[in-house]
Amino acid sequence: MITVSLLGMDYYLAIEATAKLHNALLSIYRIKNEDLIFFAPDSFLIHDGIEQTSFRLNIKVEAPIGYEDKEREVWVDFFSNVVD
Repeated sequence: MITVSLLGMDYYLAIEATAKLHNALLSIYRIKNEDLIFFAPDSFLIHDGIEQTSFRLNIKVEAPIGYEDKEREVWVDFFSNVVD
């Protein structure tokens, strides 16, 4: 199971983002549909007392050992599909 957490993102935008990312990640990791899940809690990113959520996103990917070689390809996919 691979879990992708989208922290600090409006969950409606997160739903749109996961639609863009889902199939690409299945292909990159070469996994089955049921082995990929996204987690997008209602959360905020805060730095020095200032809310950062409107312009920052923390993406955390939890994958089993053995997928380290996919990290760069996954990063490029996130950057091209999520960043405006």
